[in-house]
Amino acid sequence: MAQHRILGMDPYIEAQRWRGFHANMIVAIQEALIPMLLPKYAADIEEHAHPVLAEQRERFIQIYTLSNRQLVTVIDLLSPSNKRPNSLGRSEYLEKRQRLLQAGVNLVGIDLLLQGERLPTNEPLPEGDYYAFVACSSRLPVVEVYYWRLGQPLPIIPVPLLPEDRDVWLNLQAVYEQVYTRARYDVLLDFSQPLPFGA
Repeated sequence: MAQHRILGMDPYIEAQRWRGFHANMIVAIQEALIPMLLPKYAADIEEHAHPVLAEQRERFIQIYTLSNRQLVTVIDLLSPSNKRPNSLGRSEYLEKRQRLLQAGVNLVGIDLLLQGERLPTNEPLPEGDYYAFVACSSRLPVVEVYYWRLGQPLPIIPVPLLPEDRDVWLNLQAVYEQVYTRARYDVLLDFSQPLPFGA
């Protein structure tokens, strides 16, 4: 059984094993959602390749109706490229976010990174280390913001669907613990190394 060094998100994952963790977390979120979505909806993993950095691929989750394949919700787990100021990855992500919201697609953005520039918001963000943003197209311009500190458990957040259906609830802490245990980050991470950023 994996031994967790701290409760909640371990910053050593961000520093040492982010790409693998991102891929594992996306798969685990999809697996957690599918039983709650069926029989009306499905969740699938898609990839976006950067045109300049073709080897850099961003994975995300799409929720769509099974009857007519209508895209309903997109779930993003932010990557360092999404938070790097004035970068192509950030501008592409912000454009994608705007395009989806204008098309009436719900958007859930999960930020498990201490480093980088936060997503732009209409109002100042509450004090936190990690954030989840839930934008439901039928409730705009209101965007729900979930925030927590280093050492606190990840929250349970809503995942909006079509307006006539209730949100499903995603337990991020349970998903994270499953990923941490499966990948054995307790032995993969080198805790003797200093973090390259303050935590």
